[in-house]
Amino acid sequence: MLEVLPVPVLLSSEVTLIPPKYTGLPRQILQDVGNLKAPEGTEILWQFKSKDTERLRLVFGEETINAKRGAAGSFSANRRVEKSETYWVIPKNKSVGSVDSIRYNIQAFSDLAPRIKATETIDSSQVKRRYFTGETMDDYGFSKLRFAFKWLEIGERTEELLAAQADRPSVGDVSRVLLNTPSGKSDRFFFDWGLDEIGVVQGDVLEYWFEVWDNDQINGPKMTRSTSYTFAPPSEEEIRAERDEANQDIAARMSAAREEAEALRKEMEEMRRQLGEDEEFDWKDERAMEELMKRQESLRDALEELQKANKEKDKRANEFSPEEERIIQKQEQLQELIEQVMNEELKAMYDEMQKLMEEMDPDMMDEMQEQLESMEVDQESLEKELDRALEQFKQLEYEVNMDEAIEDLKELAEQQEELAVETEKQSEPNDSLAAQQDSLSQAFEELQKRLDELDKSNEELENPNPTMERSDENESIEEKMSDSSDQIKQDKNKKASQNQQDAAEEMKQMAQQMESMMQQAEEESMEEDMDALRALLENIIQLSFDEEDVMASLGQINEDDPLYITNGQTQRKLKDDAQMVEDSLFALSLRIPQVAPAVNREIGLINHHMEKALGGFGDRKTAEITENQQYVMTSFNNLALMLDDALQQMQQSMSESKPGTGNCEKPGGNGKPKPSPSAGDMKKMQQSLGEKLEKMKEAMGKGANAGRSGKDQRQLSKDLAQMAAQQAALRQMAEKKSQELNADGSGDGKQMGDIAKEMEELERDLVNRDVSIETLERQQDLMVRLLEAENAEMTRGEDNKRKSKVGQQDLATDPPALEEYLKQKSQEVEWLRTIPLELDPYYRDRVNDYFNNLDLKKSDIQ
Repeated sequence: MLEVLPVPVLLSSEVTLIPPKYTGLPRQILQDVGNLKAPEGTEILWQFKSKDTERLRLVFGEETINAKRGAAGSFSANRRVEKSETYWVIPKNKSVGSVDSIRYNIQAFSDLAPRIKATETIDSSQVKRRYFTGETMDDYGFSKLRFAFKWLEIGERTEELLAAQADRPSVGDVSRVLLNTPSGKSDRFFFDWGLDEIGVVQGDVLEYWFEVWDNDQINGPKMTRSTSYTFAPPSEEEIRAERDEANQDIAARMSAAREEAEALRKEMEEMRRQLGEDEEFDWKDERAMEELMKRQESLRDALEELQKANKEKDKRANEFSPEEERIIQKQEQLQELIEQVMNEELKAMYDEMQKLMEEMDPDMMDEMQEQLESMEVDQESLEKELDRALEQFKQLEYEVNMDEAIEDLKELAEQQEELAVETEKQSEPNDSLAAQQDSLSQAFEELQKRLDELDKSNEELENPNPTMERSDENESIEEKMSDSSDQIKQDKNKKASQNQQDAAEEMKQMAQQMESMMQQAEEESMEEDMDALRALLENIIQLSFDEEDVMASLGQINEDDPLYITNGQTQRKLKDDAQMVEDSLFALSLRIPQVAPAVNREIGLINHHMEKALGGFGDRKTAEITENQQYVMTSFNNLALMLDDALQQMQQSMSESKPGTGNCEKPGGNGKPKPSPSAGDMKKMQQSLGEKLEKMKEAMGKGANAGRSGKDQRQLSKDLAQMAAQQAALRQMAEKKSQELNADGSGDGKQMGDIAKEMEELERDLVNRDVSIETLERQQDLMVRLLEAENAEMTRGEDNKRKSKVGQQDLATDPPALEEYLKQKSQEVEWLRTIPLELDPYYRDRVNDYFNNLDLKKSDIQ
């Protein structure tokens, strides 16, 4: 009888897949599955149950794994997945050996490379600032994200920029910026890059991209690079072309806005006339008014867009090729002017008119007419401001283009000089040298065409700039350049080189003459404008006095007095004079950017209320006349303050552009600053002022008892104004002295700082014409404090030489420079003291602000 031998049999299997931890995948348990799919690095655990099996093998190609035997016919084995492969499971026993085997496949999944997409966004107003948005994707995750840039070309750098840059870039250098590591399997990122931070200049070329790494811990992280971008700053020619195109657009917008503003003003006049004729506000009036308001709103929007366009244009033009400081300052002044073209008062008036329309009360017809009348004044001011902005815009455009032409001429002269050296050395074939010379000749010819175009633009200005007659210079330079080209072709290099040198020298001289003429013209123009502004300010002061006299006279007579007509005639003359002032002021404002935009509005209000005051004389409406005269006085006050501020700005600008030599006669110089006066000096000055103060108090007491004429009142006001300015000068001396003593951190300046505060109180009394017993006591207290400060100063042991030098000055009287300053200042502000304080509280506050901000520097009064 045959014996049946036991055959090894696999009853069941269980496979556990444990992926690498970094994948984030869960483990899997599979029953009776032999074909497997798993990521690389996965640990596989097999559990087999068998019958009649003594050994179990897993064969992977040439590699065999003997499974570990357990209890009750169980076997276990494990293996790490590194690649796709085939394997056999072979059970075996001693009786029959291996009867059969089972074949399976393991499919290994590789960790794929990460993916990245990046999109660049460019703000047209900030080309040097780049914005990026991007997305990263991977099957398991990320370990790093970086931004990288590479220098492909290096432009020429100034010594100043090289000194500021810690690491000078070289061609091929790559820099990287580590960014936040993306999270998950897909993430978005944002990044902005400032090219200013790496010192990019014209001539540089950069390549930049993003790099992302996955988190592959089996084979190591893999990197993927995004699409590359390149950047090169715009060339000088591109910047100029873009700027010129923007200038044309802005000038056209200004002209269109000016025309629309004029049309709106005329429609307002017609609307006001129509409302005066209509008995009630009908639907036609309502529709016409609504259309007027819509157009005004559109004009407001257009002006806001104009502001943005001009600001963006300047920013773009200066981003890679910044202008000189004086040009940038003018750009800022022009931008400020454009931003203030639509004043807040006009906006408020339109809002009020809109409110009146919404209410639609027939009883408000008169109020609407008055509102329209006021709006006409501001609308006319708007037209003038647009005229100003357009004229100054064209003037600035001319100056910028002329500066560039001069710089191009200098550059051309340098190139011609270099070519002269090469020609003499014959470092290149003559054909090449002649071609280079012809190219320079062509460049000079094109430059002359540009200058001719600039001359035409200059002639179109309201106030053309002086220009240089260049025909003889042009002809001489062109002749030498042409001769040198011919001589090179004839192999006469030495003669050609001499002509090239002469042409270069003449170009240099021409550029220098043009530059000097521009600078001299600007200085002379500023001086002339300052003289005109002073004269205009004096005229306004005189008009203010005359208007006050008419108002005072009118308050002392009745309506039947023959002087009533005389006052009306005087008012008519003042109106005519004010109109002349308005014309002169507008002409000045066209070329003086320091004049505040509100100036033309104030002079417009003056003439408007003068006209209304004149209308009251016919019907003897004294109350109406006086009311409008008070408005006139307020506008005179505002106008004088604004013009004085403009004058001070111009003086400061001139002192900065024309520094002195540092000696006593040129306080604006670049020499060492002179020390501030000693406490003893200030004590003597304050003592002199105190003596005047006591006399003033006595005179004011007598005047109050005996009555004071208008002339005496004005004289008193002048004296008080002068004393207030003198006290302000002393206060600023004390403030500066305090700062000097505190500079070393010792706190020695506190005493002088307290004195400055006490002086400020005394100054306020003078400003408010409140000279009382308390004022004199404050003066005495000041003298005691200054004496204490003088003793403390001597204790500190100040330099004896400096003290004796200053002590030799006759400080009991005003220094000549201070006297000259006060004389000039009193001409500008004395009228502020001649108007009764009860006229308008607003005026009194403005005067306080004005005197509290007097800018009397030490250098101006020594």
